[in-house]
Amino acid sequence: MNNKGFALIILIVIIGSLVVGGGWYYIERQSRAPSQAVTNVQSVSSSLDSSPPSVTIPTSTPKKVSASKINRDSFNQVLLTNKDPRCPSSRVELYIIDDRMVLADFAGVCSSETSSTASRILYGENSGKILCMFIPQAFQLPAGSCADSQHQAIFNTIMNNRDKPDFGLGPSHVVAKMFTNEEMEARSVLVLDEVLTRGRDQNRLSDLSSINSGVSLYLAEGYKLMCDEGRVYKSTSGSISIDGSGWLPVDFRKISVGAPLQNLEVDPMNDAEFYYSFACIPGTNRYELNMKPQSGITKDLAMKDKGNNPNLYEVGTDRELLK
Repeated sequence: MNNKGFALIILIVIIGSLVVGGGWYYIERQSRAPSQAVTNVQSVSSSLDSSPPSVTIPTSTPKKVSASKINRDSFNQVLLTNKDPRCPSSRVELYIIDDRMVLADFAGVCSSETSSTASRILYGENSGKILCMFIPQAFQLPAGSCADSQHQAIFNTIMNNRDKPDFGLGPSHVVAKMFTNEEMEARSVLVLDEVLTRGRDQNRLSDLSSINSGVSLYLAEGYKLMCDEGRVYKSTSGSISIDGSGWLPVDFRKISVGAPLQNLEVDPMNDAEFYYSFACIPGTNRYELNMKPQSGITKDLAMKDKGNNPNLYEVGTDRELLK
């Protein structure tokens, strides 16, 4: 099969991908290695032994990981149309990027003429929305063509870093490989849950570290906390303003070196079960800030944070204010 023949196969893939097929799941998050996740957890853990805690604000905050917007069902057809009996060693791998885009990485080895053939298509939330594509010698399209210029930079990065697990996108993006139902049967569902939730917990640890550091700076300048005694402030109630009127009643603008936060962080899911909570004793420096973890590694950390609730990850100068 020559390159034009392979390009025709890719064209069939594009047309076929408009048809909604079977179910998909994804289980491997690749933007960070497990060792990095452990390092992040350890760095936050080390800040728990001082009162008030001294926490370094992370220089690189991971991309927020929320409920996926990807229509996984629609990508089943992409794989089905790629199974060409004339090219048994051809393949397609799908990767979710930031829970809003899907990269299809095609490759095929059918003959000496096509031994290096490789094509990539960047989709939106479903396989009917093509953002960018690279198909060698197909219809004389410019290499790495994007329908909208806003996606050109990220597609160029992907094209230039195909051999890297995160396609060169770095820790500010989350990349997860997608698998079919059949592939999932050979893998542990427990691993699936752990990988999907670990990214959210990394965000939570980073958020609490940033907020906790900001409150510490506020108290270090001699200010006292102003709040309603006995009230539990939640990230699900109130705005993200940092002037004291947001969900957390601290005016970070008063800090002489400048506000350490642009906005108040909220939980990646921020629903009835997963949210950030805060309580304090008015007129003092006593406060507690916490969150509910999802992943096993963060749950273990929560049991060692010297707080009074083993099911919550707690920071602050008084970790017994919230039950």
